[in-house]
Amino acid sequence: MSIIQSKFSKEQTLVFLQNLLQTLYDENCFEIHNKIVLKHKQMIALYHDCDNHVLFHVLTGSTPPTKCSKWDFEGKHCICDFIIREYNARLPQITANSLKPTPVDEKQTICSLS
Repeated sequence: MSIIQSKFSKEQTLVFLQNLLQTLYDENCFEIHNKIVLKHKQMIALYHDCDNHVLFHVLTGSTPPTKCSKWDFEGKHCICDFIIREYNARLPQITANSLKPTPVDEKQTICSLS
């Protein structure tokens, strides 16, 4: 169990992880998609019951079935830790991208209306 999961409710953890993944995708971290696909394949190969883990579905962006009996995997296969690790590895890139000014559409400026 990750430190996040031990300090927050499952609902809070779920929203937190979904936000991290969305940020990665929003920042065009395409390499994360490849890592998620590899992690997904790894989990399927290692665990016959991976569909019964809620965070397995969060990783892949699918809706967990209502009958998921498990939350996450243990140890090095922990999905929560995987998402946090990938986010932290890209934090400098994400921070740099968020500080870049958004291009201004010249057609929408006041000066271009005159």
